[in-house]
Amino acid sequence: MDRQLWQSYLDIGLQQHLWPDQFYTMAKTNDFDLCKQYVMHYMENNKKQLNHCQFELTKQEEQFQTFCPMIEISFEQMEQR
Repeated sequence: MDRQLWQSYLDIGLQQHLWPDQFYTMAKTNDFDLCKQYVMHYMENNKKQLNHCQFELTKQEEQFQTFCPMIEISFEQMEQR
């Protein structure tokens, strides 16, 4: 969701050649191109963090499955327990 919002800001900012005031404040500049670089850098870092989190979750899932294999049981077996 956050990524889509930032992508929308980027698209609109490039079309209108104007950024929200908050972006200029966050980028600590009034320069359009520097602000654009800030937005693109932020989005790239966000993407890298997301990819890293996905990698770590996959790794943890694999470790969990190694230590705690999933066993499929039927409803009948569950009711007998």
